[in-house]
Amino acid sequence: MRQCAVAIQSLKRLDGDKGNTLHHFNTIFQGIYDARGNVIPHKMELFRRNIKHLFIMIDEVTGDESGVEFLHGLHTFLAQRELLNSPSINTKIIVADASIVDPKVITRHLSDTAYEPDKIYFRRVPSVSQEQPLPLSIEVFPFRNEQATVINANAYPASKLYVSYKIGVDALQYDEETYTERSKQLSTQLQQHIVKDITDLLQRNDVPQLLVYIQDKQRLALLIQAIKKIHSTFEAGEDYLEIHANISEAERESIAAYRKKTKVVFMTASASRGLSFPEATHILIDIPHFEVEQNLMEILQVMYRGRGGERDQEEKKLIFYLTDRAVYTESSDRILSVRESMLHLLNVLIILKASIMTRIAGGLNIGVDQHFMVIPIGGKSVYAAGETFTSRMSKLIKEAQTLSRKTFADKRLNYVYESLTQMLEYVRISLRPMGTAQKPDGIDRVRQHYIPLISSFSHDFANSIRKGFDHLLQYPPLQRSHIAGSMLIVPIVNMSMQEAYWIQVEQILERDTSKEYDLLAVMQELSHDRRYPESFHHALKDGIALIQALKDMAEKKLPHYEQESSYTDQYYAFPLVTFLAHETMSQYFSTKGEIQEDSEGMSFRALLGMYVRTLYPSDSMLPIGRNYDEFPFIVFRSLNLSEARSKMFTGKYLFMSQEFNIINMLLSSDE
Repeated sequence: MRQCAVAIQSLKRLDGDKGNTLHHFNTIFQGIYDARGNVIPHKMELFRRNIKHLFIMIDEVTGDESGVEFLHGLHTFLAQRELLNSPSINTKIIVADASIVDPKVITRHLSDTAYEPDKIYFRRVPSVSQEQPLPLSIEVFPFRNEQATVINANAYPASKLYVSYKIGVDALQYDEETYTERSKQLSTQLQQHIVKDITDLLQRNDVPQLLVYIQDKQRLALLIQAIKKIHSTFEAGEDYLEIHANISEAERESIAAYRKKTKVVFMTASASRGLSFPEATHILIDIPHFEVEQNLMEILQVMYRGRGGERDQEEKKLIFYLTDRAVYTESSDRILSVRESMLHLLNVLIILKASIMTRIAGGLNIGVDQHFMVIPIGGKSVYAAGETFTSRMSKLIKEAQTLSRKTFADKRLNYVYESLTQMLEYVRISLRPMGTAQKPDGIDRVRQHYIPLISSFSHDFANSIRKGFDHLLQYPPLQRSHIAGSMLIVPIVNMSMQEAYWIQVEQILERDTSKEYDLLAVMQELSHDRRYPESFHHALKDGIALIQALKDMAEKKLPHYEQESSYTDQYYAFPLVTFLAHETMSQYFSTKGEIQEDSEGMSFRALLGMYVRTLYPSDSMLPIGRNYDEFPFIVFRSLNLSEARSKMFTGKYLFMSQEFNIINMLLSSDE
């Protein structure tokens, strides 16, 4: 009797027109079906004789935004091929995910593939200490018209678990001259506390290994540098490991070699999945301040990375670090500001502990006779396939920047980042009509575009108000758009986008001759450097091809590089204040030149990108550079923006980072 085991982690796009990862199942079973998908009887009979058990596992279905769609696609594939309920083949779909062990949550989250943001599910439960089932339980329930079984095996791998919280609040009165430097003190002091805790634990013989979770790669690099100043022998591999989302081949080998030997394991977001460290007895976690729902998932996963050995029968310790800054303008507001900050921290800690205890014991008692199950769940979304060449270049620049912050010693990374950014810094993005503009909803006048109105809007609006509010009705209809906070987001409909780049390739290459680096040679070297991940190697090949093409353009004296694209899921966005302060913005950008960053090195382009990503699943962001002529804007793609807006506020889940309030849960109904 033979068994067939297939293990796949979530849905991935494939190159060209091959679709997605489910395409591989057609390859596996292609000999059993004809070109039309019909079963070939004698082939199926041969398959059944040889394969009695078909187990298909999906790992971390909530850890990837496309996981739910993959599960549904897999279910449909097996049902269409008569493999799901075959009398002669034992087919099982195994969804391995510790985040969801409650049948009601599973049904609610996995029953359909429609977009949902990251969220925190909750529901009231019977008394946790008496009626609530313990972990290591089995429950049968219906799912998609099939019998399903949920196995909860979430007991924590320790004889006892000690949890400590280290809280810091900085009450800061705003002063324009001193605010920037003063606001850095809290971060500096937090870093010092973490360094001291790590160095103290390193001195102890009873601490074989500790895990440290810090999401910010740059902060982590600075933390490691600070420890090295105290411990001169603190070396990568033997003394510590760094684990990030993108792991190179060399890093994988180092992890395999030192996983049980190294003293400290540093982790960042999404890095811990699939890895375990059986020697770890202490876990230090720095709680980030943004995207609370997603970060709670990360924290729970990090907690369970210290497992898999004899130390699962020993005591273990968790240390959480959480800080907040209370900023006030008047001295009389100080007490209120501090109280609000403390309330925010208390909210975070309650939800954190409730999430931990739900994973370990099925829920948490909050208040008097209040028992809750709290489960953070990742969102559901699939990113659009297909990218422009410049969007791929943007990803290369971003990855080079990220790696340069992580690896200070390799100056080539920052050199590539700065050179490519400078090459693609100057761009003019324009929108061109495609065919005839639509006249919506019976309105005879064509909808006007926002951008031509920006320079005169403030003046025209004020004049209309002076004449009477009824004059506002004379404004022509505008493009359909969305307002999200302080941003205006406009779909690019019936238009194509043209990018024209005034390339600085000659200046860059001439500059190379006077320096120790040659850009092309450096990129070639990095594309084969095993210390860096494969994704970076592939992106570098795009970059090398671009530079070769730009060199040819420079030799032919072509003035600029142009690219035109059109996607139905493309949008542009800019701050609403642009309409009111266009003249001020224009003056600012014209005088700032190439220095369009704040005192902490954050550009308008980076801020807009971060803002949009907190609202919607988005990618392929443009422009690449940081400079603007008149006002800041961003162009991006989002396959699920409309669905995201329709589901931003529903009663199906408890929290979104914008409205994080424990009262929502305490006032909730039983379901």
